[in-house]
Amino acid sequence: MTPIDSSMDREVLGPRLDLNRSELNGLLKRHVPRAALIVGRIVEDTLDLRATFLEDGWQVESCIGPNGVNCPLLQGRGACTKREWADVAVIFVDAAHSIAGSLPLVRCAADPSSPAVVALEGQADPPVMNGDRAMVGALRTARTVADAADTIARMEP
Repeated sequence: MTPIDSSMDREVLGPRLDLNRSELNGLLKRHVPRAALIVGRIVEDTLDLRATFLEDGWQVESCIGPNGVNCPLLQGRGACTKREWADVAVIFVDAAHSIAGSLPLVRCAADPSSPAVVALEGQADPPVMNGDRAMVGALRTARTVADAADTIARMEP
């Protein structure tokens, strides 16, 4: 007997579930925690942002940044597993201090593995959204940065 491939059958698949529906927010927060990756700062410098993400039900991971680790993106070895894991990455970039030193962080921010929020060090700019990327001044509150991440993570691919 030949098996039937029903993987594309609309009756089997049904309509696609829209996880962005507001009535699912509570359920998603309880059962499907989103993941945030904070890049470019040591953990101690991001305690407020980490606490805000955790309060909102996110899982949080950190990376010191491409300059401080054996980064597969910079070595041309493929995707970063932390970026692939994350629903959104918050990358702290200080272009005013050292443009050359910020280039690896900009490369990380441009990685298509997950949406990204670029937090501009020393800036107080309000969030600016562009597709699955956002920029916000790092001097804004942790709530503002986390809300920008939430907005970007919810955007339809």
